Amino acid sequence: MARKRTKSFVKNPQTNKSKPSWGQVLWLMLGHCLRYLLKRYWPEIYTSRRALQQAESSLKALQSQPTNGSAEVAELRAKIQRLENTIDGLERDLALRGDDVSDLILQCQRALGERDATIARLVEMANQDPLTRLTNRRGRDHEFAGKWRIAATQAGTTVAAVAIDLDRFKWVNDTLGHAIGDELLCLFADRLRTYFKRGSDLVVRLGGDEFLVIGFSNDGHKSVQKQCQELIEAMRQSDDFLFIPEGEGTSVRVTASIGIATRVITAVDEVAHADVVLTELMQRADTALYEAKRLGRDQIALEKDMTVFAPLGE
Repeated sequence: MARKRTKSFVKNPQTNKSKPSWGQVLWLMLGHCLRYLLKRYWPEIYTSRRALQQAESSLKALQSQPTNGSAEVAELRAKIQRLENTIDGLERDLALRGDDVSDLILQCQRALGERDATIARLVEMANQDPLTRLTNRRGRDHEFAGKWRIAATQAGTTVAAVAIDLDRFKWVNDTLGHAIGDELLCLFADRLRTYFKRGSDLVVRLGGDEFLVIGFSNDGHKSVQKQCQELIEAMRQSDDFLFIPEGEGTSVRVTASIGIATRVITAVDEVAHADVVLTELMQRADTALYEAKRLGRDQIALEKDMTVFAPLGE
């Protein structure tokens, strides 16, 4: 008499993988239930994995750009991994323990807080120019998208793009050396922070001696024009931007050429993509900047009608 075949789990010939036993299935189900209960009553323990994805993206961005903070990046990466291991261990302990788990929850909360702070530092480094500490190109796109989402719903608001180049910067670099050139860039970055300090202002270093400012206002181009005029006048009067090569009696003053482009937000802009708006504004601001340089540098040009504004004091 043939033996009755008992139900068993065997390898699937197509995948060559073993099916789980009933005990394993029950254990997995129990684990899912425990995780659900913990997530339901202690949601802070299960923060979104998006934070880790953002950290990984930031690490890749840092590795693709020259930065003098490589040691700090490596340290932060290792720290995040250690914290992840700690959090995983705490979560396992929470799932296994049936008594008071308040101490484990507190430890997990602390580890999560420290991990999130570390990730925030990585994101900041990835979005920041390592020399001037201004926002870089990557941060520009992210920050403008956030500002645009708010501004696009406010019809009548003006968004302005300000393209800025330092005049005679190449001479400083070639004649006085890159160290002096770097000091000059940092000094100019500080001046930009001084004159463009409204909460809606976004100050960016694009690279080299190229800078960008994005601002929002309710008075057209008037406020941003005034800010630019004050910046240029301050540079014209400050000895910080005056250079006298050793052994030469002729001084050279570094100035700025500025191009401004504006756009008045309308109701249809609510559906406009931030990257499209930013690209269009930057192209128009660059056109105005070239005009300011063509007309002799050390001045401001408005793309709207190619009006050239003389600096205050002239």
